[in-house]
Amino acid sequence: MDYLTENGGKKPTKFYFGTNSHVAKALKDDLLSVSLTRLNSNISVGQTFNLNGYDKNFTKFVFTPKNSKKISDAITTIFHATDFIKEDKNPLKFLEPTQMKKYGDAGIFADFAVIEVDFAKLLNDSEYTHTVWSESKEITSSYENKQEELISKITNDYASDNSKKVQFVSDSLLDEAYYKKYDRKLDFDKTKSDEVEAYKKLESLYIVGYPTANEDYYLDQYEDHTQLSTKKYDFSLWVNSESKYYKKLANKEGYTSSFSKEELEKGNFLSYQIGYRSFIDKPGLTDGFLAAHRVGKKLYTLNEKNNGQSKKYFNYGLEILPRFYAPAGGASGSSVRTKDNKLLAVYHAANNIAKTGLAATFRSNGYNYKGLFGSYNLGQYDLIYGGGSDQASGKSYREVMKVKYSNAKSALFSKGFDDVPEEFKFKTQAK
Repeated sequence: MDYLTENGGKKPTKFYFGTNSHVAKALKDDLLSVSLTRLNSNISVGQTFNLNGYDKNFTKFVFTPKNSKKISDAITTIFHATDFIKEDKNPLKFLEPTQMKKYGDAGIFADFAVIEVDFAKLLNDSEYTHTVWSESKEITSSYENKQEELISKITNDYASDNSKKVQFVSDSLLDEAYYKKYDRKLDFDKTKSDEVEAYKKLESLYIVGYPTANEDYYLDQYEDHTQLSTKKYDFSLWVNSESKYYKKLANKEGYTSSFSKEELEKGNFLSYQIGYRSFIDKPGLTDGFLAAHRVGKKLYTLNEKNNGQSKKYFNYGLEILPRFYAPAGGASGSSVRTKDNKLLAVYHAANNIAKTGLAATFRSNGYNYKGLFGSYNLGQYDLIYGGGSDQASGKSYREVMKVKYSNAKSALFSKGFDDVPEEFKFKTQAK
């Protein structure tokens, strides 16, 4: 999602990847190695992929420390979205006395984190070894080995291609006008031109993830026999689309597609699932603290940096319920974005029965419940840029980078980390 720009026209070496907090906390000192798998840039539209380990369109880079080095010396988590709401707006302050006593040391979090990858360190041959793989075969000896070029290859030349650079959505889905852009009717009459035109004008969501292939039910028992034998150790690309498109999108000579261009260009929409929903007039949105304060049976835990003690956290914040996206484990960290490559949320929990899941939004304009839940209201915050009226100071990606690299600039913050672009400044107090 970002990288530090270098002076003198040098190519960047520090890159920043957004993921889930529960994923990032696995980066520990005792990791033996780490791998980065990349989808190659020269793919064609409509292709059907094999599992990552059996497809020439994927390249895997494996890094292993040596000479007493650790993975965590080069790959570190610089930001966990924990306790980012001011103390006086913290929902745990409004618990009834017995619960407040029980959870007095707990905090709130959104399942989002940012990882820094320092490729200058990872590609230092005296400290780390690296190998390159494609179709489960090592291709290191025939691959690029110069550091600058290798970084470009690993990152798909992200720094040089402005068309690939992500941005973030500056609007909040709680704003009525912006929400309506995604508000798909539960059903519409395809014979009515006005309803079809309204559908065409709708914005949609695009999600890509790489869950474990162990539950990939598209594999054929005969045609994909080899892949089936190792699928529990492999991964597959997954999107928030519909199964009717599988293996039917390749443009074969002499065949006409049975799907319209408008249909294929759409992503998908917000879910109407009611189990998590907390806003009666906005299907597909929910208040995480009210509807899903924990994922699973226990509260989320994370070790504190200062003392190594484990702290419990309640899930908090505005969440998206995406339609038809409930992959197996490993899809955590999937980005939820718009057609113009702007990020809205990060996916962190799936419910296969409900055919949806939870994706924590990066930005909330806040929501006033007008006493419905006592003193509790959903806060105003932005996990990337900061500045929400209910947001604790220093609790955003920008502010963390400002402390860590005070005089630097990045792809997202081309004027430095002191500068918040005008469109990301909250114009109003939390609603």
